[in-house]
Amino acid sequence: MEMKVGLTFAFMNLKSWRRLRSNGDSWRKKAQSQGLFYTIRLIKEKWLWDANPRAALSTV
Repeated sequence: MEMKVGLTFAFMNLKSWRRLRSNGDSWRKKAQSQGLFYTIRLIKEKWLWDANPRAALSTV
């Protein structure tokens, strides 16, 4: 439940941030898209780490 709430607020913040930044120049649009991809990558790393399992070291 906490993860869903966290993701909901993260995407709501992204939408409002995008709306505020939409009145900028082309360099702002590029920075905005990079920020969006960075945020999505960060969400995947923090909350969806189980989606891409990492190699496990075996001690056997």
